[in-house]
Amino acid sequence: TELKCSTCHAIAGKGGKLASALDGVATKRTKEVIHSWLTDSAAQEKKLEKAPKMPMSKSASMKNIKPEQVKDLEAYLATLK
Repeated sequence: TELKCSTCHAIAGKGGKLASALDGVATKRTKEVIHSWLTDSAAQEKKLEKAPKMPMSKSASMKNIKPEQVKDLEAYLATLK
């Protein structure tokens, strides 16, 4: 909640619609790709066919993400299968 991910992302139908839903992200993306999205989202955004409505790389929360938050988010996202 501190990073306000649900402003843009939804899980189980709850949350924002500006970005992709995170349901099943652990089966769609490797741990390495998830890590990259959390630590260098601009690089991941460049790989997309279409620019995101709300770039994660522009999010103030993501610019200030701490290593322990990355670790916690990676662990949580790994449960979303």
